[in-house]
Amino acid sequence: MTLIEALIVVAIIGVLMALALPAFSLARQAARRSMCSASLHGFGVAFTLYRDQNRGNLPFANETYSVPAGWLEPIASLEPFLDVDPPSLNDQGQVVTRAPFLCPSDDSFGPTHGMSYIYAPFVFMQVVPPPGTVEYVTRMFDSDPASPLLSEQSAWHAGSRPRERLGGRNTLRIDCAVMTSLPPPQVAARATIR
Repeated sequence: MTLIEALIVVAIIGVLMALALPAFSLARQAARRSMCSASLHGFGVAFTLYRDQNRGNLPFANETYSVPAGWLEPIASLEPFLDVDPPSLNDQGQVVTRAPFLCPSDDSFGPTHGMSYIYAPFVFMQVVPPPGTVEYVTRMFDSDPASPLLSEQSAWHAGSRPRERLGGRNTLRIDCAVMTSLPPPQVAARATIR
């Protein structure tokens, strides 16, 4: 084998590697998205069990989940139905969290707050006056089974296509279906509350 032949073989291997690496990256991202969907499905089961034991109502939340801030609802309400320890602070004051609370593609929000997901009903609970806040919001969500219940805090699964860049997030709906690339839950806050 001459030097030129060896260089040609190396060049061909380099071209093949350059073609294969994006495919591996896409496969890795698809695996992360699937793991995130599975975590959200587990939350859906926990929400269903919670609602069965609480007259069909959703958990209350008036803040988004954050361990350092001490805002632990609604996940604290779901703790009996989840088979994993909730996020917490260690002795050094750092957040300790893992799946299902942490999306594998989230390397910023979840590790610092304890959870990668936002609880959509808290948006409505802030504007609906008590008494009956939880019951009212629950009825409103039950009237539209496609309403988002938990959604990723950001579009960590955004792809290269324009629609994927806009959505790119997994969302658990009130009917326990997990959808990808839905609009963020803040869009639902435009609904008229009477």
